[in-house]
Amino acid sequence: MSQPPNILIILVDQLRADVCGCYGGWPSATPNLDRLAVAGTVFTRAYCPYPQCSPTRASLMTGLEPLSTGIGIQSDYRMFGERTVERLDPALPALGPLFREAGYRTGYVGKWHLDAEEPTDNLSDRGFDYYFRSSPHVADVIPTADPCGFYSGGIAGVGRSTESWEGLQAHRAAEFIRDRTGGNEPFLLVYSDPRPHPAYNVTQADLDLFAPDEVALWPNIHDDLAARPIVHRRLRENIMGDWTPTDDEWRTILRHYAALIGAADRDVGTVLNALDESGAADDTIVVYVSDHGDYCGAHGNLSKGVAPYEELLRVPLVCRWPGHFSAGATCEELVTHMDILPTLVEAAGVDIPDEIDGATLGPLLSGEPSEWRDHVVITHHGNAYGLCTMRAVITNDYKYVYWPYDTAELYDRQADEWEMENRINDPAFRSVAERLHGMLLVHRQRTGDRFCLASAPPRET
Repeated sequence: MSQPPNILIILVDQLRADVCGCYGGWPSATPNLDRLAVAGTVFTRAYCPYPQCSPTRASLMTGLEPLSTGIGIQSDYRMFGERTVERLDPALPALGPLFREAGYRTGYVGKWHLDAEEPTDNLSDRGFDYYFRSSPHVADVIPTADPCGFYSGGIAGVGRSTESWEGLQAHRAAEFIRDRTGGNEPFLLVYSDPRPHPAYNVTQADLDLFAPDEVALWPNIHDDLAARPIVHRRLRENIMGDWTPTDDEWRTILRHYAALIGAADRDVGTVLNALDESGAADDTIVVYVSDHGDYCGAHGNLSKGVAPYEELLRVPLVCRWPGHFSAGATCEELVTHMDILPTLVEAAGVDIPDEIDGATLGPLLSGEPSEWRDHVVITHHGNAYGLCTMRAVITNDYKYVYWPYDTAELYDRQADEWEMENRINDPAFRSVAERLHGMLLVHRQRTGDRFCLASAPPRET
């Protein structure tokens, strides 16, 4: 029997799909992602199950929904009156232990973010033989160089060293690949880059790669959030204060975001080049994904949060395995981070744990006709920014969002790409709202979710 495939997971932080070149965005920002896309399959409708770091990363590692891992966000936020879990339970089935037990040499380089505090030594108890820890986010290191305003009140931030910590991480990942190819054991490596998470602090050289007119403003950047739950305005006020950026300031922020994406992509190239030079590229499954997106001006806001907008939920997902996965293909099915673990263990010939919530992407990646899900559910069970929790369901055509103490939201994704018009009180969409609300009721029953969900969508009073 031939050796199982190597596995390389490239996990970036806070990258929305629509800015990537292979998704019709900024090609000069993501040439290395785009080269993966040419030889792999691009999932155009990949959604994070929870629009923040830790819960989605836990879902990727386990194949379980956030409700199943119990992971909230790493702060004193509460779910059902109790503090949310801050540490991924080592007893759960997860990538590291599954592949180490299957004979893989396992490594993790970069941001972990699944403990109450970043570990300082190793991740051996999480199934990884090798671990090189991430630095904190740049905002924690250089708070005065924050370009976007919600950390320190500034706009432009050019102060990052060309000798970045993230660059060192890329070289460590490359060393891991070179040291472990050609042996008798396959490898699993997670390369987790903490960019382009804010602050958008960049080098001048990276910033100069993007002209101010190359990053056009989003059509929804001046959204007044009318006819939307008050939670969205409170979230914006919490992040932005009384600052309303001018169009020139928004262009500065977008340009910094693009430059930081470009810097992260360059380091992705370092890792991919090491894989090519090792001669193991044809024997390696590469998965590129982000944990969640970024407002970056959409709906007049910055950063991320409880909101269910496309800019926060839809992420790049590209999978490549020469000779096994379709090359130069796109897939428009609804997929999520829970699908990654079952896909990889199936490809490696490892038994899929019974309790997995996700589904293998194997049939989609091989181009085989198959039935697939018609919706995905998004959860948020924290009290982020003093705001309430929510549940959302996304279908091919619609998005429905339920808030327990405010108006619901319904967006016609075909007619309203930028989610500017809430149709929840439009009589023509009442049957759609009822159908999608029913999907949430089924999800609650299946998962044992204790979320306060009414028996029907709310009506305007």
